Amino acid sequence: TDGERIYVYFGSYGLLCYDFAGKLQWSVPLPIPKTRFGSGTSPIVAGEFVILSSDEENDPHLLAVDRHTGKTVWKQPQPPASELGATSYSTPIVWGQQLVVHRLGEIVAYNVADGARLWWINAATQGTSTPVVAQDTLFVGMWGNFGEPELRVKVPDFETVAAQHDKDGDRRISRTEFPGDLMLSRRPEVGEVFGG
Repeated sequence: TDGERIYVYFGSYGLLCYDFAGKLQWSVPLPIPKTRFGSGTSPIVAGEFVILSSDEENDPHLLAVDRHTGKTVWKQPQPPASELGATSYSTPIVWGQQLVVHRLGEIVAYNVADGARLWWINAATQGTSTPVVAQDTLFVGMWGNFGEPELRVKVPDFETVAAQHDKDGDRRISRTEFPGDLMLSRRPEVGEVFGG
């Protein structure tokens, strides 16, 4: 809310604006985002704009609409986060005249006025948490699927896996032959829990 209206986003519909009596003021229908886990982002107010990050597989972008009318002011394409079609879920924040977005593999800032990309930092991160600002410091909680490098387990080479699991000798590891206990990383804080 900006103290005058309430702005909401539903991945199954798009952006909507209501007054405090619950009367619809405007709506912006948007395509359903192609993401693995649904959309976790929320709209934010930045001056006269409502900003939405749609960091999805087919059309990753930041969208700025006029907070009074819902008309598009600018749409800034973002580079694809991953060749694997991975997506991010965080909500942007306003930091001065910048929009800071935590994306898969980077933290990036855009100009509020026109969506221009200002700066970025490459990082081993999935892009799921929303950044936080305290005074002049930006904090971003990051994590990666395979953890810190010292927690990664050396994956055995194919010859070793084939010698142990290729039961029919066809030099292929089928789904039924694939080792159920193949570890890619370890999380010592969960103990000896399967999948941990």
